[in-house]
Amino acid sequence: MQFSPKLKKAAQEIKGILERYDIAGAVIIHTPGYSEYVLKVNPSYSCAKIEGGMLRFKTKGLPLSPALKKQMIADTSNMMAGLSQVSGTMSLNLMAGSEKIDKMVRARHTDMGHTSQTELDN
Repeated sequence: MQFSPKLKKAAQEIKGILERYDIAGAVIIHTPGYSEYVLKVNPSYSCAKIEGGMLRFKTKGLPLSPALKKQMIADTSNMMAGLSQVSGTMSLNLMAGSEKIDKMVRARHTDMGHTSQTELDN
């Protein structure tokens, strides 16, 4: 098995929480040998979505007034800034910590067993 069923189940629960509260999120979870992430950028206030592995922004064709479209774009921009700044800070801290402990124990890592849901669905 090339993935952790426990992480896949946890990721589905996290997706459900983000959906239930209509919020965006970037979450990384881990168990020995495996990691998984959840990235949700399409709550109702956002014009962002991931299509074909690419991040896209679209308000054209939405049944919204120009003022509401403008607000949606501003809210999406705020979401992207918040998620990228916080996840970037987290990533830098995690990378620094990983390098430090790797040197201490002379660690060698494999591919970490990461799979995407797309890979599993196909």
